[in-house]
Amino acid sequence: MSKTNIGLTEHAEKALKEAWYYLWGAYGQIASQPVLSNNIRQYSSNETWRNYAEGAIGKTRFCDCYGLLKSYLWWVDDNSNPIYVAAQDLNTSMAYNAAREKGTLSTLPEIPGIILYMTGHVGIYCGGGRFIECMGGGVGMYEGRIENTKIVKGSRFTNWFKDIHIEYLTKYKKYKEYKKYKEKEEDELRYNSLDEIPDWARDTIQKLLDKGYLKSLDISHDMVRMFVVNDIAGLYD
Repeated sequence: MSKTNIGLTEHAEKALKEAWYYLWGAYGQIASQPVLSNNIRQYSSNETWRNYAEGAIGKTRFCDCYGLLKSYLWWVDDNSNPIYVAAQDLNTSMAYNAAREKGTLSTLPEIPGIILYMTGHVGIYCGGGRFIECMGGGVGMYEGRIENTKIVKGSRFTNWFKDIHIEYLTKYKKYKEYKKYKEKEEDELRYNSLDEIPDWARDTIQKLLDKGYLKSLDISHDMVRMFVVNDIAGLYD
Protein backbone atom coordinates (compact mmCIF):
# COMPACT_ATOMS: atom_id res chain seq x y z
CA MET A 1 0.00 0.00 0.00
CA SER A 2 1.44 3.39 -0.95
CA LYS A 3 2.19 6.01 1.67
CA THR A 4 0.30 9.21 0.90
CA ASN A 5 0.43 12.82 2.02
CA ILE A 6 -3.03 12.41 3.54
CA GLY A 7 -1.92 9.39 5.55
CA LEU A 8 1.22 11.24 6.68
CA THR A 9 -0.86 14.17 7.91
CA GLU A 10 -3.19 11.87 9.85
CA HIS A 11 -0.18 10.08 11.33
CA ALA A 12 1.30 13.38 12.50
CA GLU A 13 -2.03 14.29 14.10
CA LYS A 14 -1.94 10.94 15.93
CA ALA A 15 1.57 11.62 17.25
CA LEU A 16 0.51 15.09 18.40
CA LYS A 17 -2.55 13.71 20.19
CA GLU A 18 -0.46 11.01 21.87
CA ALA A 19 2.25 13.54 22.85
CA TRP A 20 5.25 11.61 21.53
CA TYR A 21 8.57 12.57 23.11
CA TYR A 22 11.56 13.85 21.16
CA LEU A 23 14.59 11.55 21.09
CA TRP A 24 17.26 12.12 18.47
CA GLY A 25 17.61 9.08 16.24
CA ALA A 26 14.24 7.57 17.21
CA TYR A 27 11.50 6.76 14.70
CA GLY A 28 8.31 6.06 16.59
CA GLN A 29 9.40 3.25 18.90
CA ILE A 30 7.21 2.53 21.93
CA ALA A 31 8.93 4.26 24.85
CA SER A 32 10.63 1.68 27.06
CA GLN A 33 13.83 1.46 29.09
CA PRO A 34 15.53 -0.93 26.62
CA VAL A 35 14.70 1.34 23.67
CA LEU A 36 16.05 4.38 25.54
CA SER A 37 19.21 2.61 26.69
CA ASN A 38 19.95 1.29 23.20
CA ASN A 39 19.40 4.75 21.75
CA ILE A 40 21.80 6.37 24.21
CA ARG A 41 24.44 3.73 23.46
CA GLN A 42 24.15 4.68 19.81
CA TYR A 43 23.83 8.44 20.35
CA SER A 44 25.78 9.26 23.51
CA SER A 45 24.76 12.94 23.46
CA ASN A 46 21.20 11.84 24.31
CA GLU A 47 22.40 11.01 27.83
CA THR A 48 21.77 14.68 28.61
CA TRP A 49 18.06 14.09 27.99
CA ARG A 50 17.71 10.75 29.78
CA ASN A 51 15.59 12.12 32.64
CA TYR A 52 13.29 13.90 30.22
CA ALA A 53 12.95 10.85 27.97
CA GLU A 54 12.19 8.54 30.89
CA GLY A 55 8.98 10.49 31.37
CA ALA A 56 7.65 8.86 28.18
CA ILE A 57 8.20 5.26 29.28
CA GLY A 58 4.97 3.32 29.48
CA LYS A 59 3.00 6.29 28.16
CA THR A 60 3.82 7.08 24.54
CA ARG A 61 6.51 6.83 21.83
CA PHE A 62 9.88 8.36 20.87
CA CYS A 63 10.82 10.05 17.60
CA ASP A 64 12.87 12.92 16.26
CA CYS A 65 11.79 15.45 13.63
CA TYR A 66 12.33 13.39 10.47
CA GLY A 67 11.80 10.24 12.53
CA LEU A 68 8.13 11.27 12.64
CA LEU A 69 7.93 10.77 8.88
CA LYS A 70 9.99 7.56 9.07
CA SER A 71 7.60 6.20 11.68
CA TYR A 72 4.79 6.60 9.16
CA LEU A 73 6.78 4.88 6.40
CA TRP A 74 7.76 1.98 8.67
CA TRP A 75 4.57 1.73 10.75
CA VAL A 76 3.26 -1.72 11.75
CA ASP A 77 0.45 -1.16 14.26
CA ASP A 78 -0.34 0.49 17.59
CA ASN A 79 1.22 -2.37 19.56
CA SER A 80 4.51 -2.70 17.69
CA ASN A 81 7.62 -0.73 16.87
CA PRO A 82 8.12 0.49 13.29
CA ILE A 83 10.34 -1.79 11.20
CA TYR A 84 13.58 -0.09 10.18
CA VAL A 85 14.26 0.21 6.42
CA ALA A 86 17.84 1.25 5.68
CA ALA A 87 17.07 2.44 2.14
CA GLN A 88 14.69 5.08 3.51
CA ASP A 89 16.88 6.18 6.42
CA LEU A 90 17.73 9.71 5.32
CA ASN A 91 18.54 12.72 7.46
CA THR A 92 16.85 16.07 6.95
CA SER A 93 19.35 17.53 4.49
CA MET A 94 19.50 14.29 2.47
CA ALA A 95 15.69 14.25 2.24
CA TYR A 96 15.59 17.88 1.13
CA ASN A 97 18.35 17.43 -1.44
CA ALA A 98 16.67 14.31 -2.84
CA ALA A 99 13.33 16.06 -3.35
CA ARG A 100 12.32 16.79 -6.91
CA GLU A 101 9.82 19.48 -5.90
CA LYS A 102 10.80 22.14 -3.39
CA GLY A 103 10.78 25.88 -2.81
CA THR A 104 10.99 28.72 -0.34
CA LEU A 105 8.31 29.19 2.30
CA SER A 106 6.87 32.11 0.32
CA THR A 107 5.84 29.60 -2.39
CA LEU A 108 4.36 26.99 -0.01
CA PRO A 109 1.57 25.09 -1.82
CA GLU A 110 -1.68 24.39 0.04
CA ILE A 111 -1.09 20.63 0.13
CA PRO A 112 -1.27 18.63 3.38
CA GLY A 113 1.80 16.46 3.93
CA ILE A 114 4.28 18.93 2.46
CA ILE A 115 7.52 18.83 4.48
CA LEU A 116 8.68 22.12 5.98
CA TYR A 117 12.45 22.51 6.13
CA MET A 118 15.20 24.48 7.78
CA THR A 119 18.79 23.39 8.24
CA GLY A 120 18.76 20.41 10.60
CA HIS A 121 15.00 20.29 11.19
CA VAL A 122 11.69 19.47 9.49
CA GLY A 123 7.96 19.66 10.20
CA ILE A 124 4.80 18.42 8.48
CA TYR A 125 2.35 20.88 6.96
CA CYS A 126 -1.28 19.94 7.69
CA GLY A 127 -3.09 22.56 5.62
CA GLY A 128 -4.92 25.71 6.60
CA GLY A 129 -1.76 27.26 8.02
CA ARG A 130 -1.18 24.49 10.62
CA PHE A 131 1.91 22.34 10.90
CA ILE A 132 3.14 19.68 13.30
CA GLU A 133 6.73 19.12 14.34
CA CYS A 134 8.67 17.13 16.91
CA MET A 135 11.02 19.54 18.64
CA GLY A 136 14.10 18.84 20.72
CA GLY A 137 15.11 20.59 23.92
CA GLY A 138 12.53 18.75 26.00
CA VAL A 139 9.56 19.93 23.93
CA GLY A 140 8.38 16.97 21.84
CA MET A 141 5.28 17.20 19.66
CA TYR A 142 4.27 20.76 18.87
CA GLU A 143 1.66 22.49 16.73
CA GLY A 144 2.83 25.53 14.80
CA ARG A 145 1.19 28.06 12.53
CA ILE A 146 1.87 29.94 9.30
CA GLU A 147 0.08 33.13 8.34
CA ASN A 148 0.67 34.90 5.03
CA THR A 149 3.66 32.60 4.36
CA LYS A 150 5.27 33.68 7.65
CA ILE A 151 5.85 31.47 10.69
CA VAL A 152 3.96 32.97 13.62
CA LYS A 153 4.27 29.96 15.96
CA GLY A 154 6.83 27.16 15.95
CA SER A 155 10.20 26.61 14.32
CA ARG A 156 11.31 29.16 11.74
CA PHE A 157 11.19 27.00 8.65
CA THR A 158 12.53 28.57 5.47
CA ASN A 159 11.68 26.05 2.76
CA TRP A 160 9.33 23.24 1.78
CA PHE A 161 9.65 20.02 -0.21
CA LYS A 162 7.72 16.95 -1.31
CA ASP A 163 9.32 13.88 0.24
CA ILE A 164 10.37 11.29 -2.33
CA HIS A 165 8.86 8.44 -0.28
CA ILE A 166 5.38 9.99 -0.15
CA GLU A 167 2.74 9.85 -2.88
CA TYR A 168 1.12 13.27 -3.13
CA LEU A 169 -2.51 12.93 -4.15
CA THR A 170 -2.78 15.76 -6.67
CA LYS A 171 -6.02 14.17 -7.88
CA TYR A 172 -7.64 15.69 -4.81
CA LYS A 173 -6.98 19.39 -4.89
CA LYS A 174 -8.22 20.04 -1.39
CA TYR A 175 -7.85 18.02 1.79
CA LYS A 176 -11.57 18.31 2.54
CA GLU A 177 -12.43 16.79 -0.83
CA TYR A 178 -10.26 13.79 -0.08
CA LYS A 179 -11.73 13.45 3.40
CA LYS A 180 -15.21 13.41 1.89
CA TYR A 181 -14.14 10.65 -0.49
CA LYS A 182 -12.53 8.71 2.34
CA GLU A 183 -15.64 8.94 4.50
CA LYS A 184 -17.68 7.53 1.62
CA GLU A 185 -15.15 4.71 1.31
CA GLU A 186 -15.37 4.02 5.05
CA ASP A 187 -19.16 3.79 4.88
CA GLU A 188 -18.73 0.86 2.52
CA LEU A 189 -16.33 -0.99 4.84
CA ARG A 190 -17.45 -4.11 6.68
CA TYR A 191 -15.71 -5.87 9.55
CA ASN A 192 -15.84 -9.64 10.00
CA SER A 193 -13.50 -10.14 12.96
CA LEU A 194 -12.44 -8.27 16.09
CA ASP A 195 -8.91 -7.84 14.70
CA GLU A 196 -10.35 -5.82 11.80
CA ILE A 197 -12.15 -3.37 14.10
CA PRO A 198 -10.34 0.03 14.44
CA ASP A 199 -8.49 0.52 17.73
CA TRP A 200 -10.82 3.32 18.82
CA ALA A 201 -13.83 0.98 18.68
CA ARG A 202 -12.40 -2.39 19.70
CA ASP A 203 -13.24 -2.12 23.43
CA THR A 204 -16.85 -1.28 22.60
CA ILE A 205 -17.26 -4.18 20.17
CA GLN A 206 -15.60 -6.55 22.66
CA LYS A 207 -18.10 -5.39 25.30
CA LEU A 208 -21.03 -6.08 22.97
CA LEU A 209 -19.70 -9.55 22.20
CA ASP A 210 -19.10 -10.32 25.88
CA LYS A 211 -22.62 -9.23 26.80
CA GLY A 212 -24.13 -11.22 23.97
CA TYR A 213 -25.53 -8.15 22.20
CA LEU A 214 -23.52 -9.21 19.15
CA LYS A 215 -23.43 -12.91 18.28
CA SER A 216 -20.99 -12.57 15.39
CA LEU A 217 -19.27 -9.87 13.36
CA ASP A 218 -20.39 -8.70 9.93
CA ILE A 219 -20.93 -5.03 10.60
CA SER A 220 -20.44 -1.83 8.62
CA HIS A 221 -18.16 1.05 9.56
CA ASP A 222 -21.24 3.20 10.12
CA MET A 223 -22.62 0.65 12.60
CA VAL A 224 -19.31 0.62 14.45
CA ARG A 225 -19.45 4.40 14.86
CA MET A 226 -23.05 4.14 16.12
CA PHE A 227 -22.08 1.47 18.68
CA VAL A 228 -19.25 3.66 20.01
CA VAL A 229 -21.52 6.68 20.37
CA ASN A 230 -24.06 4.56 22.24
CA ASP A 231 -21.31 3.15 24.46
CA ILE A 232 -20.09 6.64 25.35
CA ALA A 233 -23.68 7.49 26.27
CA GLY A 234 -23.70 4.53 28.68
CA LEU A 235 -26.36 2.51 26.86
CA TYR A 236 -24.43 -0.74 27.23
CA ASP A 237 -23.51 -0.41 30.95
